[in-house]
Amino acid sequence: MTRRMPRPGRRTALAAVVGALLLALVGSSLAQASAVSITTRLKPFTTSQSRCTSQAVGVTNVAIAGPTARVVVSGLDPARCAGQPLAVTVYDPAVTTWPAARRLEVTGAVSTSTATLTAPTGTFTPAAGLKVRVTVGGWEVPATWTYTTPIPLVSCTVPGSTSATCSATITTVAGGNPGEYLRTIRVTGSELYFTRWQVTLNLSDPALPFVARSLLDVGSDLVLIGTSGCDANPRTVTVEGSSSWAYDYTSLWVPRTFQVRGYAANQATPMLLNCP
Repeated sequence: MTRRMPRPGRRTALAAVVGALLLALVGSSLAQASAVSITTRLKPFTTSQSRCTSQAVGVTNVAIAGPTARVVVSGLDPARCAGQPLAVTVYDPAVTTWPAARRLEVTGAVSTSTATLTAPTGTFTPAAGLKVRVTVGGWEVPATWTYTTPIPLVSCTVPGSTSATCSATITTVAGGNPGEYLRTIRVTGSELYFTRWQVTLNLSDPALPFVARSLLDVGSDLVLIGTSGCDANPRTVTVEGSSSWAYDYTSLWVPRTFQVRGYAANQATPMLLNCP
């Protein structure tokens, strides 16, 4: 019996198929290597940096009425994140597009556990339904928005009473010398009989020309109850009337009036508040 030899054309076709398979395998490997290289090269810069913290932070508005450019961030970790860039975006979750949802964007750096940040441009109106996005060192951290009810410029309470009220209104506005302002405040009770009163002044209110470092009791009519402290925002002072001539009592028909003078700089004389 005679053995038939393979035809030359068949050997050529088989070699072509094998070569095509080898080329496909090599091409696939090169493509995978190229994809890995590109993916690595396109990673965000922040993913190559170590995260200094994953600690949750809180964000709130400063307690002043009306639009503001400031937010207060608490719960920061200065021990591990000192000097790291801090970025806060306040947004409205009810708005579907990100550019329209953003209400305020502000940046700073971590130095203490609590930071007050001020945006160089733009303001927003704080509200309870807003949310925040916070990054520390480029990494997003858990963040919660809390709405703080604004403290009015002047407010009045009746100590020890659950029914009687009082009101405080500014009746005189004067500038005085540069770096000074004068305000006259009238206190009126809600009852026909006399009740005590206490007034809180919000020195950080934007209706005032500046945040006073010092506050003077012009007529020596007041007793200091307390302050929020010089580093607080807002900076507040709470006073009541002196017991001399029963000035610490008021009624619907007998209002009390006092004056305070705010100073932009620290003063040498005794003050209700004197910040360095």
